[in-house]
Amino acid sequence: MKNIFFSLLLLFIISSSESSAIENSLPKGAAIMLHVKAKDLDRYITEITKNSEALSAAGAVAGGYCIVKSGNNYPGEVSVWQYFLSMGDLMSSIDKTDHMNEPQANISKMRDLQYISIWKDMKEVNIKPGFEMVEKWRVPANNQEDFVAAVTALETNLKEISGIDFEMGVAFNLGSGIKETDLIMTRWITSDGETMGKLLDTVYNSVGFLPSYNKALKLAQKVNSQIEECKAIYVQ
Repeated sequence: MKNIFFSLLLLFIISSSESSAIENSLPKGAAIMLHVKAKDLDRYITEITKNSEALSAAGAVAGGYCIVKSGNNYPGEVSVWQYFLSMGDLMSSIDKTDHMNEPQANISKMRDLQYISIWKDMKEVNIKPGFEMVEKWRVPANNQEDFVAAVTALETNLKEISGIDFEMGVAFNLGSGIKETDLIMTRWITSDGETMGKLLDTVYNSVGFLPSYNKALKLAQKVNSQIEECKAIYVQ
């Protein structure tokens, strides 16, 4: 059951109870994501969960999936991710495994592979699985450092005024073809939908967007926004 999946965010997504070694000040790691269209979403998730050991291949420290709940590009949209502590580990995995052409047979029948993406962290983040808002941005090269600083300031600001426990990840894209070349991804990570709603109520207040969010908006063009439900099914 080896040599199959790999994927994000993020990027990212591990509970504090599952792995203190990963959660305690993550290094600037990287993730590879397999974007698929599941023919039967529930059955597909059940199958990859049963075969979670496949996500441990080639040095990944964690792996799981994210189901798109809103903003879908197609029905049954889900990504399966692997997270690595360095780009070296991730590229070594790619060198050893042809993810596109060597899928695990029974699982490959349950989905249509769309594309693969790679994301490199731009800031530290404590990864926790949950309910997430994923935004993709086109950021001019001379604005990228300021954009990361603005997202970091937004996270700090929101934590102070809302009292909500959440995390924000930022990652840049590479090796993903025409789908996501040159994009930067932000990932708002909360425990559940209600918590995400309360967080966004703080951002979208009655007098307009929170100033710290406005600053980020001025530095980049948002090109995509989705709500995802994510879970880690393998942790080293």
